[in-house]
Amino acid sequence: MAEPNNNPATEPQGNSQTSANPPAQAVPEIDYEKLAGVVEGRQRAAGESALKNYLKQQGLTSEQMEDAIRTYKEQQKANTPDIAAIQQENVQLKAQILQSRLNAEAMSQAATLNVDPDTVPYLIKLADLSGAVDDKGNIRTEAVNAALNQVLTDIPALKQQANENQGFVPIGGDGGSGSQSADDVTRSRFGLPPKKK
Repeated sequence: MAEPNNNPATEPQGNSQTSANPPAQAVPEIDYEKLAGVVEGRQRAAGESALKNYLKQQGLTSEQMEDAIRTYKEQQKANTPDIAAIQQENVQLKAQILQSRLNAEAMSQAATLNVDPDTVPYLIKLADLSGAVDDKGNIRTEAVNAALNQVLTDIPALKQQANENQGFVPIGGDGGSGSQSADDVTRSRFGLPPKKK
């Protein structure tokens, strides 16, 4: 008996190429949009057929069937959610959430900048916070701080003013024994001698 030849170097060239590399077959391109359209059309036709068969079993005339099918389709359309409106609402809500987060960050940054608490909302409205959010929706705190500082350099009146009368301010009398009359107290304050009695 002859043994099979396991050495690839001794095999004929034509035989090894055909077994290792089969001829390339042309793969047809598939139009997935067209395929989805075909599937959707078949599903719609099957649904209408099932609906008509059910209505025939109920004993409806052709006019009654058409009315029932029209009513059914209107109800289905009314119950189908509007995807575009939902997506638009989603985008608006995300923008509102981002704006709220941005305002909260600006408030916390303004608290560290020695700004009068009454002027913080005006400071935030005046600040250009358009560059304070990156492409991923993350808030850049250094950009918020820079925008707030720019407004404060442009309008220094928004900074909290140092109150010259800080500390103890006496109210009322000087705490004397009360033996002096109001006229005598006034005269002493203006550096005048008391009235002779």
